[in-house]
Amino acid sequence: MTHAFVGDGVCNDKTNNAECDYDGGDCCVINANTSFCSECVCHFIETCKAEVHPLVGNGFCNDNSNIVECDYDGGDCCVNVNTDSCSDCNCLASGVITSPGFPGNYDNNLDLTWLIQGQMGQSIETNFLSFDVEYDSSCW
Repeated sequence: MTHAFVGDGVCNDKTNNAECDYDGGDCCVINANTSFCSECVCHFIETCKAEVHPLVGNGFCNDNSNIVECDYDGGDCCVNVNTDSCSDCNCLASGVITSPGFPGNYDNNLDLTWLIQGQMGQSIETNFLSFDVEYDSSCW
């Protein structure tokens, strides 16, 4: 269960720790409300810079880690988006999609689907760096 102070928009020293998800990033916003903190340090972003934040790359889009310092949540908001942990679930970054095992081969008859989402009115650009299909005698 999440503590009531986490993600409430107020930087709080008591919940600005790993166990409380660094106050849900409350100490990291510009002009953060610092009425309940004496240290008021953005530990949330510091852990992203050290590449140790548990929310980055965990498969869930998270508003607080969908920022440049956290590598835009490790791309969690861009491909096969799980929106259970976000309210503003927008892909703010670009990414690279590869076949499993790339550049090596993958299993026969692999059926793989990627869901790529964007905001209404925006476009999605797809570039192929390498594209190869297997030989089949019925194809010319």
